[in-house]
Parts: sequence; C-alpha cells; structure tokens
Amino acid sequence: MKLCASHDGSGNFCIEPQPLDLGEENSPALRMLLSSILSGIGQALLFEAGKAIIPLPDLRLTVAGKAEGNTFTQEGLHIIIEVAGAQDTLEHLASAALAACFPKGALACPLHHIVIARSYAVSGISEHIALVNLGLEGFCNELKEQNVPTAQVDWRPPAGGDKELIDILCRLHNPEVDEANAETIRRMKESRPLWTDVQPAIKAIPGMQTNHILHSGPPIDFYDMCDPQQRAVEAAAIFEGWVADRDGLEAKLKSGDIVLANNYSFGSIGAMCGVISPSMPVLVTENAAFGTKSWSTFNEGKGNVIWMGTYDKGTIERLCWMRDVFGPIMGRAIRAREEGLDIFKLIAQGVLMGDEVHARSAACTLLLLREMLPLFLKSDESKETINKVTEFIAGNNHSFLSFTLTACKAAAEAAHGVKHSTIVTAMSRNGVDFGLRIGGLDEWFIAPTAPMDEAIYYSGYGPEDAAGDIGDSAIVETMGLGGMVIGGAPSISSFVGGGMANSRRAMHEMQRICASNNPKFAPGAVDFTPAPLGIDLRKVMRLGVTPIVDTGVLHKASGVGQIGTGIARAPMDVFAKALRGFGTAL
Repeated sequence: MKLCASHDGSGNFCIEPQPLDLGEENSPALRMLLSSILSGIGQALLFEAGKAIIPLPDLRLTVAGKAEGNTFTQEGLHIIIEVAGAQDTLEHLASAALAACFPKGALACPLHHIVIARSYAVSGISEHIALVNLGLEGFCNELKEQNVPTAQVDWRPPAGGDKELIDILCRLHNPEVDEANAETIRRMKESRPLWTDVQPAIKAIPGMQTNHILHSGPPIDFYDMCDPQQRAVEAAAIFEGWVADRDGLEAKLKSGDIVLANNYSFGSIGAMCGVISPSMPVLVTENAAFGTKSWSTFNEGKGNVIWMGTYDKGTIERLCWMRDVFGPIMGRAIRAREEGLDIFKLIAQGVLMGDEVHARSAACTLLLLREMLPLFLKSDESKETINKVTEFIAGNNHSFLSFTLTACKAAAEAAHGVKHSTIVTAMSRNGVDFGLRIGGLDEWFIAPTAPMDEAIYYSGYGPEDAAGDIGDSAIVETMGLGGMVIGGAPSISSFVGGGMANSRRAMHEMQRICASNNPKFAPGAVDFTPAPLGIDLRKVMRLGVTPIVDTGVLHKASGVGQIGTGIARAPMDVFAKALRGFGTAL
C-alpha cells in the first residue's frame, strides 16, 4: 500500500487518497497512522530551526509498506522524498532515511517490527545525506554527534494510540464533517462585532438576577474555587454593599441571598477571575452579521484589582468610580456614534502594529483612544472628567482586552451549533477546571486545568506558587488570535523561549491544528501570514498538539495577585473527552 502527501502552500500537507486493498476493518486506522507519519516528517523537513529548508510547493512525500491484516511486515516502511525543480532545490537534502522503533502494544494497529532506515538516491542531485528521525531521539543524537545533518520528528501515534479514539477519528474524516467545519469557519470570518452601548450588568445581561455574581470558567462551588477567584467574589459583594467581609459573604452564600453562576450561562465573558456583579457597567457588543451579543466589564488595569483576585479599599473606590463616572461617559460617547465601533477592524490594525490582543493590546488601546477622544470633546463632559477618563484608558495597555473578549465571544456564538462540526467554539477556565465546547455538540467537556509550568515568573515565584490557568479569555485563541498569532507580537516572544524564530515556530505549530486561516488578521512581523483559525478537534487528537493560550499567572493563596505571565496549554484530556462525546453522538 502507498500514501502520498503534497504541500498545500499554507503550512500543511494534503494526503492524497490511494486505494488500500487490505481487506481488513482496521485499514482506516493504518491509513491515519501513515498520514500522521507523513505530516510529521514533512513539517520537520520544511521548518527545521524555524526556516524553510526547501520551497514549499515543491515537496512531495511518499510512504509505502507491505501489510498483512493490521500489521506491517518486516520489510518495514519506505520514505521517498521527491522535489520538483532544479538540482540546487535540494541543496541541503539529497535523500532521507526513516528510523523508528514501535514497542509492542504501543499502537492500536501494532507495529511489532523495527522499521529499518532506507535512503533513495535522486537523479542529478549531490550525494549529501540528511536524516529525518522518527521515534527514538537517542538515535538522532548519536548522528548529530557525528555531524550528520539530522531533524528529529516529534511524532506520536494518533489519539495516544487509543484504539477507540482512533476509530472515532476515522469515522470523523468524511465530507459531512468537512462541510460543517467550513460553515463554522465561514461564520467566524464573516462576523462583524460592534460595540454599541454601555449599561449596568443587571440591565444588559438577559436573565441576570439582582443577587447574582458571575465568574469565569465552568460552574463551580465557592469552596471549590481557587483562592484568587474567591477573593474576587468577596470584593464584588463588598462593592455591591451586600457584605462587609468574608464571613458575611459565606453566610449569604449559604442562605441563598447571593448566588454564583458562570459567565457562559448568561452569554457574558470575563478575563482572569471574570467577576461581574449587577451594578458593574458592561460594554455591550453585537455581531452585526448574525445578531449574537456578548457583555463584559471594563478592565481595571494593574495593582489591587479584582480581575487578578486581589483588592483593598482603593479597589472598591475605583469600582465605584467606574460605575458612576467611567461607564456612563463611555456609554454616552458610543451612543453618539452613527454606528457602533467595529472591534475586529481595530484588531486588524492592532495586529499589524504588534498586538496579539490577549497578552498585548497596547496598539489597540491607542486606536481605541483615537476613536473616543473626538466623541469626548464633542460632548458636554467637563474637561476634568475627560482628562481622568482618557488617562485611565491610556494608562492601562489592557484597556482594549474587554472589547476583544466580547467581539470574539459574539463571533464564536454565531459559529456554534453547526451539526457535525469539530471546530472549537469556546475554551474557558476557572483556575481549577478547563471547559471546552465543540461546534457540533451541545455539551461542555471539562477536565482539570493545565499547570502553569511554561510561564515566566516574577522574581521569587515559581510554578509551585501558581493557581491553575484561569479566565474566559481563551475565547481569543478560539478565534485565531492571542497564542495563535504570537509570532506577530515580538514584545512577548519570551513567552515561547525568546526570539522571533521560536514565535514563528509556535505560530506554525498552531496552524497545524487549525482547519483554516484568517487573512483579516495578518501580522506584519511574520510577513503577513494569515492567523490560524478554526481549532479542529480531529487535528488536535491526530497530532497530539493542543492550543497554547497567552495568559497571566495568579498566586494560589497569598492574595498578592499576578506573579507571572506567559503561556498555558489546553489539557489533552479535555479534547479526548470531546472526541469520546462525538463517538456517542455518531
């Protein structure tokens, strides 16, 4: 049997259909295995050390082998590399060999034999040999010590080798799913979220009650919350005048006088602790293309702020000012526009200027000020008030974050609900649990949130001090921003090891798990490469790669708030649960 792969020009390989006359029910699993090998080898050849080794359209790979039933014979697998064009096209690569050892029982389709490395000479090309190693890294390291050009492929069996999950993956590779995914992505691309108003949360958010406090992430009991989110809830209750301290809060929670609920239950969204109480002003965003809406509080900035799970007297005073002054003036200003503010339009400009609009929104914040200042100056607001509002926005590079969240949420809501779609339409965390929603399924899938072991910590702190990954703001990555375009934000390249090569490599890795891209968001820092869009459950489980999320890190117990920043990875377990959910639905 044989499978071929050609580069499609966008960072992925197209696996070309070939007849498989195995006569066995497990042949789809073998096909998926070979497809995974092809894709992994191709990515290593094209992007070793972050640089394209050969021109993208010219590479073609073939993997061939003999099989008996669902087991490859001792003749093993043959990898043939072909490149169109002149001799110098393969200056760095004349031929390649494949070496891999699959332990018995490691795969659902057992490969009980060592696959022997073979090389094929290509006519008219020099005898320089390079090696692509799949599997045991020790073999690769030995060759490197002998100065043999070698690329290590980080390949793993699809779905971790779980036969049940591989079978579900095979069933999901069909035109019906592809069409559903295309429709989901069309809705994402065509969404046009507009900021149109500012209102108190109790007035704006449908279904919210006067005793509700909303929070980020999946539903969770107060006593199961991480410490920062508990503190944020406490501050919100004090701000509302319901309690004076923690004891008063716990008493009212037990009596039912205060009720907790998660943002997604009401269509709202919040960064980090994500707390929204009834009198807090929220910006109202409406998707002009599809009619979906979302709401979020304005960002408080840095210091003792409840979105970071800490507060003091100044925090409550700031919240009161935002309720009484900031929110109303922002509302009057936006209502004075003929049309609301096109958030995605500002994001497109900000991405060109070095924002990824999750960890960095400096450019978009300035663009927001450019839109708002003329409205402030045309109003009847006092000079003192305008100065204070302007300084508040300009002094906080996260001022635009809330706008990004509502825009992405309104777009993702429009995209959700396409039957058979395997595209991710929401990711949300509360510091304890990670929630995942897939476009073609109604239920949420929940697993423990990821540890913060890839973040960058302030002096004196480390992963052992951190609460779990937290916030509804991973909706940004769902819509192809944040960690998906981290290569476009040079100022935060340290999140992925420092240097633009690492950032580009991270962005390329994210493209591999997405079904499409979005030319609307094309960072200049990466040669205007379109943002990866449409995290595909099938690709995540096939490649064993989960999305990265740009985020902050909160202290797990002390109440000091933020202690670091960087990336978190979505847990693989939650994607496995979602895939099993599809197995039940099929």
